[in-house]
Amino acid sequence: MEPTKVVKMLQDTLQSKVKEVEKPKTENVLDKIKSNLTLFKKLLLWWLIPRSRTAVSRREQTKSLMIKYFDGMRYGYRNLARLMQQEGYIPDQELLFYLKNDEVRQILDKRSPRILMRAKRRRQMYDYMDKLTFPEFIIGYPKPDDVNEIQEKLDLVSQIKGFTVCNGVVKGTAKVIHSYEEVNTIQKGDILITHATDIGWSPYFPLLSGVVTEIGGLISHGAVVAREYNLPCIIGAENATLIFNSGESVLLNATEGTLTKVAAAS
Repeated sequence: MEPTKVVKMLQDTLQSKVKEVEKPKTENVLDKIKSNLTLFKKLLLWWLIPRSRTAVSRREQTKSLMIKYFDGMRYGYRNLARLMQQEGYIPDQELLFYLKNDEVRQILDKRSPRILMRAKRRRQMYDYMDKLTFPEFIIGYPKPDDVNEIQEKLDLVSQIKGFTVCNGVVKGTAKVIHSYEEVNTIQKGDILITHATDIGWSPYFPLLSGVVTEIGGLISHGAVVAREYNLPCIIGAENATLIFNSGESVLLNATEGTLTKVAAAS
């Protein structure tokens, strides 16, 4: 990421006012459960709830450490790519990332134009392959979705439904993001609509007023962080990034699990 983008992100984050969310006590959580619980189940939940909170927190810490580990690996490979380019093994540094480890070893042992051509073909195919989408569940040989066909069916759709992970109702501007490279376009007050998030998105959450993801579970990254910031959030909103466009005015009713275009709602 470019330094200017990082600086802007930090400035926006510092300017945003983050509400401190007090975690409810275990006793209060039990009181909100509508089901009739036996004494044994109450005691079991009283024991499980704080440990589950700790487990979720440690899960996020594990993911953070894993990303830090991969960052170290990338640094090593970039250094290797720089040295290989200087010594004439590869024409440019980025090509290294389209080679397998055993292919890198083969090039270092004996220069191989055939392997370099293979890497160049992979790079040419990457942009096309990266844009392909697939059904969440696949039986048999994987076939990519026909985005144009799906888009035609969704053109008239003005509301979608997902699963609530954090209650609340908010009206705002949609920010549809298809890849992490676009994340720096987030503005304060935007309602994020994306396929999924990971820990790299965390610094931008204080800027958001709501979160919608196409996939995820109750302890997925987007759901966990949205609850931490008390942001209205729904997950499992299928095809949300195809139905909505950045700049549209939308109403996120996370309590009912819906996202609606305001023009259609009025």
